[in-house]
Order: sequence, then C-alpha cells, then structure tokens
Amino acid sequence: MQKDWLSKFLVAAVLVTSTGPITAKAAEKEIYLPSQQKLYQQVGVNSTAIDMEEVKVSKEQAIEIAKKTVNIEKGYKFQGITFSTQWYGNKPVWQMSWYKEDKGYHAIYVTVNAQTGNVVNINIYHEKDSNMPFPPKVSYEQAVDVAKQYIQKMYPNKLKELAIDEQLKKQQGRLPYGERRFYAVRFYQMVNHVPYYENNIMITIDGNGEIRNFEYNWNDEVTFEKNENVISLDKANQLLKDRMELELRYQMDYSSKQPPKLIYVPKTNAYPYYQANFNATIDAHTGKFIDMYGNPVEQTAPIEDKPLAESATPLPPRSKELTQKEAIEAVKRMIELPDSIELDSANYEDRGETSVWVFGFRSNGEDASFYAEINAKTGELTRFDRNMMYYKEWEPNKNPQVNYTKEQALEIAKNFVKKVVPDKVDRLYATLPQEVRYDSKSNPLFYEMYFYRKENGIPVQGQGISVAVSAETGKIIRFFTDWRNVSFPLPNKVVSLEKAEEMYIEDKKLALSYFTTLTTDEKRNNTAILVYQPTPSWEEKYLDAVDGKWKDVSTGRVIDDQNVATDIKGHKQEQALQAMIDYNIYDVENGNVYPERVVTKGEFVEIVMRAIGDYGTWYNENAAAPFKDVKKDEAYYPYLQRAVDRRLIKVDEEYFHPTSQVTREFVAVTLVRALGYDKLASQIDLFPLSFKDANKIQYKGHVGLISKLKIMPGTKSKEFQPSSSLTRADLAVIIYRFMNKYPDIVRN
Repeated sequence: MQKDWLSKFLVAAVLVTSTGPITAKAAEKEIYLPSQQKLYQQVGVNSTAIDMEEVKVSKEQAIEIAKKTVNIEKGYKFQGITFSTQWYGNKPVWQMSWYKEDKGYHAIYVTVNAQTGNVVNINIYHEKDSNMPFPPKVSYEQAVDVAKQYIQKMYPNKLKELAIDEQLKKQQGRLPYGERRFYAVRFYQMVNHVPYYENNIMITIDGNGEIRNFEYNWNDEVTFEKNENVISLDKANQLLKDRMELELRYQMDYSSKQPPKLIYVPKTNAYPYYQANFNATIDAHTGKFIDMYGNPVEQTAPIEDKPLAESATPLPPRSKELTQKEAIEAVKRMIELPDSIELDSANYEDRGETSVWVFGFRSNGEDASFYAEINAKTGELTRFDRNMMYYKEWEPNKNPQVNYTKEQALEIAKNFVKKVVPDKVDRLYATLPQEVRYDSKSNPLFYEMYFYRKENGIPVQGQGISVAVSAETGKIIRFFTDWRNVSFPLPNKVVSLEKAEEMYIEDKKLALSYFTTLTTDEKRNNTAILVYQPTPSWEEKYLDAVDGKWKDVSTGRVIDDQNVATDIKGHKQEQALQAMIDYNIYDVENGNVYPERVVTKGEFVEIVMRAIGDYGTWYNENAAAPFKDVKKDEAYYPYLQRAVDRRLIKVDEEYFHPTSQVTREFVAVTLVRALGYDKLASQIDLFPLSFKDANKIQYKGHVGLISKLKIMPGTKSKEFQPSSSLTRADLAVIIYRFMNKYPDIVRN
C-alpha cells in the first residue's frame, strides 16, 4: 500500500529490535513488554508528570513566545492552548494553534517547552497543498541553506554542533513525484566528531522555499562519556558478521495479485517470522550486543523446527456459506464461553477474497465482552478476543496471580490451534512464549505465542497464528490468524546465503555513535554511552533473494544509489529525460534509459500514473481485468487498473492492445483526463483545431485543449500527427510539460 513519506519520519530510525503482534488495547493500558518485544523509540518514555503550576513559562508567556517566533498573518483566529507532559522525553510543553478559513482550511501549530521557553515544534498547514511544484523553485541544497538560516535564527549556538542526515537526503531522492510534498532536512548533534542521533532538528520546506514544519528534539542535560578504550570499526564489523544469521523467507504482496517474493532476512529472537529487524547495537567498550536498557542480548534461541502435526485434516467441503445460527454454533464449539453469554451484535461482511461473520458477545455476570470472526465459506475461526482483562480495573499494587507457567500456556495454545485450524497444522511451527506484564516488576498477565507458517519448507513472513493465554486462568484470551491462500514459487534460483550475508553486512554501515539507554523504570539515562550501530535509515526495503537486489517495500523497485543513465548524455532531450529519472518516472536499467525506444500503451499508462503520483498500490485486486487482452501478472496491470478506476482510461472496448505502440492522440486524451478536463474537452467546438490534419483526429476537443496548454503543441509542419508513435525521449518532453501544469491545475 502506498504510504505518505512524511509518516516515516514519525518512527525512530533505529534498526535494533522487533515487535510482536501486540494489540492497541494493551498499548493503551501501558502493558509492559520484554525488551526485545518493544519498538525502540528515541523519545516518549514514561516518567513522573510535572504539575502545570510548577513550570517556569506561563500560558500567557508561551503564547507571546509563539507569536514572536511565527508570522501569524491577519485573519488567523486563536484556536486554543493545551498543557502536556508527554512531549519528547516527557518534557512539559504548551501546545497552541491558530486557524483561518479562506479558500480552504489553514492552520498554524506551535509547541513551546514550558520550562525553557524554547519553541520545539512548528507546523504550518494549508488544505490545498498537494505535490511540490514542478520543477521546484528551490533545490534540496537550497532548502538546506534555508534550514540552516532558520536554525541560526532560532538556536544560534546549535548550528556548529550539527551534521546533516545524508541518509534522509538519499531516501528523498528516491521518492515518487507524488510523495514529494516537501523537502525534509534533518540535522543531528555531533560530539567530538561522534554523532548523537537522539538530539536532532528536523525541518520541512516546500518547493517554494518556505518552512512548513520545525521540530526541535534536544536534551541539554545529556553528558557524554570519553571516546577512549573502544574497539575498532573492523572489530565491530567482524562481530556483526559473526552474529548475523540470515534465512530465506517468503514475503507476501498484500497490495496486488503478484505472487509472494523470496527474500533474505535476519533471524531474530521474539516473533522471528513477524518482522525482520536485527539488533545491531554493539557496546563500543565490551563488544557485546545490547538492548535499549544496555543489557546484553542473548544469541537467537533455537526454535522448535517441527510442525504442530505431521499431517493435516482437510476441512469438510461446503456447498454454501454458513448461516448466522450455524456460525454462532461454530464459535461456541471452538471457544469456551460463559453460560451467561448473550449475543450483542452480528454482522456479515463480504471482504472480496472471503466472507465473514463478525459477532460481539457480552457476559453480564463476568462484566466481560467477547469478539469473534468466523469464515462464512469454511467455518474457520479467524479471530477471537476476550476483552475482560482490558476492561477490568487492576489495583496498582496488586500483583496478578500466576497459576500457569509459560510452558503450560504453550501446550494450551498448541492444542487450541490444532482444534480450530486442523487443515493448517502441518505448516505451523511454534515460537517461544512471551510474557506480557503491566510493568517490569509485576507477574505476567498473559503469555503470547506465535505460530509461524512454512511453505515448501520456507517461513512465510507475517503469516501465521497468534494466541494469548491468561497466566491466571489458562484460558484463551486472544486468537488471530493471518493466512492467505496463494501459490508459492519454488526456490529454484536464489543467490547464495553467503552472498546475501555480505550484502547485509555492507548495508548496515556500522559507525561509532553515542546512545542513551533506558532505566528499568523506563526513564532515559542522561549519560550517553559509545556504541557501534547502523547509521539511521529511512528506507523500507528488502533483499530480493532471486536477483540479489535491494528493493523498496512500497513499490518493489530496485534501490540504486548510482541511478545514472549513460545513454542520455548530450541527448537533445537530456533535461526532460533526467527529470523523469530524478522523479522515479523512468527507471534506469543497466545504466540505460533507452531514449529512442518506442513506448507501448501498457508502458505509457505506467508512466502517466507514476507522473501523477499513483503507483498502482491502491486498487481493487478482486476486480476482473478491464480488458480481455490484459493479464493481472503484468507489471503495468496495477497502474492500468488504477487508471481505469480514476477514469483516465475508459473501458469502451473489449481489447486494450497493451503491447501496441502508443499514439499521440491516445496520450493527449489520457493527459486531459488526468488533468480533470475530460468533460470540458468533450464540449463541441470549445477548443477548435488549426492543425492541417484535423480531419484525422477523433478527440478534437482533447487534442485542442492539450495543444492550447502547450503540453503537446504539434509539429513544425503544423500537424498533430494523431496516429504517430512516441519514443521515450518524445514522451519525456510531453510529461515534463504536463508536470509543469499538473500541480496548479489539480490544486485549483
């Protein structure tokens, strides 16, 4: 699925731990998780809250500070101010906002540290903002200069301590045009030439060179140990190499009909087949791998490498879907429910690939509620949640009672899985139970077990079954299955494990840096220690086991730092071709972009959709192919389906002819529709033609409009040549002109 790039900046870029499928309910209750189960964040730890009356900066003072810092134009209304102790590192802050409604909604948000008076966050929002103007009025380098000037104004003493985040700069260069709303410029602190990533400043700047967001994440109380008696970088790399253990896995493609991919990922400790992160933080003094608390991380524990059963029992065939009554009976057969249970809600949902019955039950006697999902086609239980533990108010000083060990809980979970999914037990493998607590000192509330799936003897990432068992009652309190019935390719041709490990080691790029650990009560230490860890990465990528290349998780495209085309240098259309490369509209293949190759219809659809920022990741994968000669496994298919969904391509014929050469008229019509002018262009004689070959043009209004916009002005001989083909160089010029118009037209 397509993701807004800015959301990636909200997650700390540290590749040190993995998480299991813990629920949002648990997060709301601040349930304690083992260290290897936590998603490490640079900020946001729990500590004692400060009273609002104790802060040094009053509400009124904070408002005045904000007004002096940000230019709040006439017409903006003050919306309100709030006090919070939950800012980064639990700093007390005042958060205020102004808004106006003038040709859309506009807002300014300012956050001020309530102790120091420093402005720590500014966010400026305009509703009609869309993509960055094309081409941008300022380059990334110019945006960096704007950011430095702003930091100099806000925090003049900090600039000399900062280094720019080069990894973030690289990542933005790979973003599709549709995701380039701003330049993100991030700086982190350097202490005696050693980076401390947790002290950082992030600024986002639009294509006009205006600052849209400023975030100051800094702890001045941190002290840094001396850079002495540390192991060498070579030694750290060798330790990583010795520790690194990869394995082959399948990765599902949830956004399309593409078959699962074969990838190489590190083996990890907790929930090893749910995520593929690897703890690569090494104490620079001891050479030990450590977790966020500074504790040594044990080597990956061996996992039971045999299925729950040697053979599976197929589900009985069904000729029709379950009725509501049959589905409720199926739930009661599989789940032990209280006698006082009452049906609270029942919903039938058609989810495309399958249909489900969704039930809510309530037991007044136990003040508990239950949620269950049943596959209406097969009768399988797909989800269950016993919410009693979440609604019950636990006494702060009362330790939960433990009547079952994690070994007993694992056996309970195994037997339950065998009961509810007998057709899958020969492909399910158990992992070590995880203890889940309210805090680090209390007894476990429940045990979380994950059963991962294997196909062809290869684990399937993110596919399996999660089961939670109460430590007090031994009852199943949660069950969730993630299982897709697809064909898995055989691992006939994959790169060697040794080669994959070399690529992983090279990609980690260990560097000496400062790192602050957490205390056992979740407070951050103010002494930074020296560690070797990977430089922060903003990329979501995987190592393709078939071709041995790193690829973007969202687009599946090869990540290439040397994205240089050698066959466009000196070309007449070099500028337009380079822009297509820079904005990820054209791919570079083996150093070539093939400017003189004729464009096919299928290829063109992909190009135009990428130009408007639609990478074909949101489409109805269950819909029938729109044309008889279009196959769903073709690379252009997701783009074509999205083009049909967005009415850029109309299904008014049975065949699309995707491999035929695209014509100039087809390009003109599609681009007009992309601009939202299809109805306008369809008005008779609204856009008269002056081309000599006007009688050969079917869509006269569309061609007239696209030529009037000077996107496709015609030839020197005053012809449009509607049936002529286009080379990639020809199309690059057209798309370049189109992108000059597209942002403003769509915005307005």
